[in-house]
Amino acid sequence: MKTFTVTENVKITNPDGSVRITVPVKLNGYIDEYTGEKSFTAAELMKIDRTRAQYAGIMLPEEIKALRKRFNKTQDEMCDILSLGGKTWTRWENGAVIPNPSMCKTLFLLKEGKIALEDLCAQKKKCVDWFGKVGTRCEHCS
Repeated sequence: MKTFTVTENVKITNPDGSVRITVPVKLNGYIDEYTGEKSFTAAELMKIDRTRAQYAGIMLPEEIKALRKRFNKTQDEMCDILSLGGKTWTRWENGAVIPNPSMCKTLFLLKEGKIALEDLCAQKKKCVDWFGKVGTRCEHCS
């Protein structure tokens, strides 16, 4: 198979559908010598999705998983720390659901080190039990 390179112009749109910006993405592909058919690997096509996600402020499933692994936490622990429903993180990691924009911002801040996971846990530290005693609710960073 022969290889070729093409620059694909990826359109980043606004919520109303208008084009906000066009970003060039270089893709490497293959040409079948017998049929002349051009094809791209999944990894190459993923470059387009990554570009769209980056400009839209969306964290991709594999980035979400890598972030959790960087903190050495389980999916359930991340749900607890971020006050999410029980399987929300799992759904984000498998791509079934995309985090909402405000949560994406929080995830990017965690990824970039602009906020610490311990800071999020500290927000949960002060809780009051049934008897008015201040306790600790998040044991993950204690």
